[in-house]
Amino acid sequence: MTPTPTPPPPVDHPLEAASPGPPGVALILSGAARAGSGRPTGEEESADAAVVARAEARGELVRLRAGAHVRRAEWEAVSARERHLLRIRALARVWSGPIVLGGASAAAVHGLPRLTPWPALVTLLDVPGIPPGRPAGARVVRDPAHGRSRLVLAADGVRVPGLAATALAASHEAAMTAVRGAAPRGPGWFAHGLVALDHALAPARDRPVTRAELERERGIRGPGPWSRRAEDLVRAADGAAAGPVESVARGVAHEAGLAPPAVGVAVGGHGRLALAWARERVGLRIVGAVADARTVPDADAGADSDADADADAGPADRRGAGRWRVVVAGEGDVLGAGRLRALLLHAGLEPERRAARAGAAAVADPGGGRSRRSPPLGCAGE
Repeated sequence: MTPTPTPPPPVDHPLEAASPGPPGVALILSGAARAGSGRPTGEEESADAAVVARAEARGELVRLRAGAHVRRAEWEAVSARERHLLRIRALARVWSGPIVLGGASAAAVHGLPRLTPWPALVTLLDVPGIPPGRPAGARVVRDPAHGRSRLVLAADGVRVPGLAATALAASHEAAMTAVRGAAPRGPGWFAHGLVALDHALAPARDRPVTRAELERERGIRGPGPWSRRAEDLVRAADGAAAGPVESVARGVAHEAGLAPPAVGVAVGGHGRLALAWARERVGLRIVGAVADARTVPDADAGADSDADADADAGPADRRGAGRWRVVVAGEGDVLGAGRLRALLLHAGLEPERRAARAGAAAVADPGGGRSRRSPPLGCAGE
């Protein structure tokens, strides 16, 4: 009989420094607080249950769980992730049992991005050594590491898996959600799975993970149907993307069979490009909102679309700026069904296998007739 693994002890971590949730938003506690949680802090207020019930009926308070509320004005002023963190804080203050977060809740504590809505339920991790039981307002998920990943301490005695383990779990969840619910020709599992891993590897983080840490956590999970996909994602992630949408865009390019682009590079006359294919001289710039995605054929058009884009460009590089074709796309184009793929192909990029076949045909027939293919519409000719 295989002995039940004992989870590693929690280690010190900066997550202990502050309670989850936005600072300055106070929990209003009208029930019994968690044993040993101490007296109310500056972000908590005690109130009579009857007074709280009347305020909730008037719409002044939002109920997070029994005995824990927050003022509606403060609730509506914070982001969806911060609302989820407030639910975690309320659970930590009220629930008497040990709390080990997993899934989306662990991702929220670590600050990982999420493209789908944050859930209303707090996610708990079923790890060895934790007594059975599920509090109201929570769901329990299986621990993919089977208790072998090290846990870190967060505020209020809450424990979470480390950043590498959490990023792998978030990547897997996002990828499977894309598989189950993506629109036809929309960004697939690879595009969505890159988001959390890119963010975890970003050098701008206080304590970014390394690819070796991700590989070690992947190895802990052992072989399985997801193992090879996770290996591909870990190998591709590099932390260079400026945000989730850029990670998705790079994933879409991969899923379209395009050559791997450079990520977040400056091109003279066009400024920083989210993706750039130097050999084809095609780039992608992602903006917050554009009415119509379009191709910018020269440096002047690039400057019009983004007045500050040339700030990072060196003057020596401007001579070749006009030969670049820069696709300007909004977030909706990146996340939409097939839109970004069509724009990149229209700009002159070709899937690697198609380009390889064309090259082989040219070698086999060097004296063949001229290609009748015209340059892509809206692109500058070479």
